Amino acid sequence: MFNALLLPLLLVFLAALVWWMLRRFSGPGQTPAPPQPTAATPRGPDTVPAAPPGPSPVADDAYTWPRDTGVQVGVVGERLHAAHLAALLGDMRQVDGRLEAAATLWPDAGPAPEAGVAVWIGGAPVGQLGRDDALEFRRALERLGRPGQPSRCVAVVFGRHGQNGQADYRVVLDIDFFAEA
Repeated sequence: MFNALLLPLLLVFLAALVWWMLRRFSGPGQTPAPPQPTAATPRGPDTVPAAPPGPSPVADDAYTWPRDTGVQVGVVGERLHAAHLAALLGDMRQVDGRLEAAATLWPDAGPAPEAGVAVWIGGAPVGQLGRDDALEFRRALERLGRPGQPSRCVAVVFGRHGQNGQADYRVVLDIDFFAEA
């Protein structure tokens, strides 16, 4: 008698599991819409929104890191600034986006191991350096004789339209602060 009840319950459980898996892993969000033609919008360092009006937040003599170093340093925390990154990249519903822009690196005022380094593009934050990178960045500024001062470098912002209907962003800096300054 126990086996006679167990088999129907097992079949009901398996049917419910299959139904749940089909609902969970398929549906309208899984098939991308066909691309529609759009006019290309020029993007580049000159089209990045300017900083807010008023005095420049970065001094004109701020250090500018050499470009085309071959070293790429990733930024963390981009998801917290997705709205600004979306504004920088424009409409990405049909294609993935890529933007080269000038970034400003702002060291926090706290003690070195705990303090971070904010990364700004287009007058707003887009993330920060990871803990180890921030520590090495601060050491490089000290070697340059510019401890705690903001500096500039080239950044590349990548945007990808994910299958879940949301855009994913990545910011990479072209900066080699690991080399001896």
